[in-house]
Amino acid sequence: MEEKRYPRLMIAGASSSSGKTTVTTGLLKVLTGIGLKVRAYKIGPDYIDTGYLGYVVKDHAYNLDKWLMGSDNIKNTFLDISAGRDISIIEGVMGLFDGGDCSTAEMAKLMDCPVILCINASKTGESAAAVVEGFIRYDRKVDIAGIILTMVSGESHYNLIKDEIIKRSMGVEVLGYVEKDRSLEVHERHLGLTTVFEKDLVDDFVKKAAEKISHRLDIDRIIRIARDAPGICRESTGKDSGSGQFVGKTGYKRQKVRINYAFDRAFNFFYRQNLELLEGPGAECIPFSPLDDDGIDQETDLVIIWGGFPEVFAPQLSGNRKMIESINSYIDRGGLLYAECGGLMYLAKSFISRDGKKYPLLGRVPVDIKMADRLTGFGYKEAEMLSDTF
Repeated sequence: MEEKRYPRLMIAGASSSSGKTTVTTGLLKVLTGIGLKVRAYKIGPDYIDTGYLGYVVKDHAYNLDKWLMGSDNIKNTFLDISAGRDISIIEGVMGLFDGGDCSTAEMAKLMDCPVILCINASKTGESAAAVVEGFIRYDRKVDIAGIILTMVSGESHYNLIKDEIIKRSMGVEVLGYVEKDRSLEVHERHLGLTTVFEKDLVDDFVKKAAEKISHRLDIDRIIRIARDAPGICRESTGKDSGSGQFVGKTGYKRQKVRINYAFDRAFNFFYRQNLELLEGPGAECIPFSPLDDDGIDQETDLVIIWGGFPEVFAPQLSGNRKMIESINSYIDRGGLLYAECGGLMYLAKSFISRDGKKYPLLGRVPVDIKMADRLTGFGYKEAEMLSDTF
């Protein structure tokens, strides 16, 4: 297969809280600001970061999830979506080597992509150089092309660490730093960052991140590293080498069907690719808001309610009785509905908050959902269906 040039970079971290999202968000803002056509990606099953990245580039951002897509489809999806773009920026997940076969490092090797590694330099000096050296030696097949130091106290702190890295002759460039700044600490809730729908917080964060990145990083050198990335070619094998299975875009008869999918502040956890896979064979996908709309189209062929934060908006969801009655009427008439995660919670009898308040919901699944005090069962899971569904 013919190799083509796709300028690309992967922004990774030594661990979570290494500043990946700040660096990626700020860099995207700077690159779009100088007129580059940028495509943004997030590794793994993360919907919130993808929302941030898409918001900054004013276009859809995409997930690269090896568990679901497999190796071949990762590369082919990237090639399809990045075609015609000046540069693609991919934000990693957790620490560089965390996640086994689905780690940022494995994705970087799969896509032959240069990595810029963010190191949280808070409360450390020359020891940060030892961290860099350890990451470089851990897997020489990962092309760590540059280092960005985050949570730095100032220029002298940065130069101390930078000089030590240069002295160790590691063959890696130090591309700049981001100072510690409380205004760049994105507010979090139990599943991660606040969402892109909270625009006042997001706009402030993006603006400040871009200011830091433009003043403290070598933007020209970062662009050159991306442009020097090796050529990459399409995979044409019929077998997929990944963990999961992914449905391609071809081989369907076009069918005109209407699909209503939930999309608002409460429900926004889904992959953009899933909508495009439905639209490819001819589906018309129309968003609706369980929070704000009065009802759904009773003649639609399918209703999809993906995940999100229904627990945060339980009073409003419960209070919108017109929407609840509309969905229940649709189900009673034999309509097809698919729900997962937060969408499945919305189908329960009620949601019970931590302080014991009960909010009646759709009542289609005979359970009450209660907010727990901590995350449980976090991570990928495989399940076997015990009965047929549509």
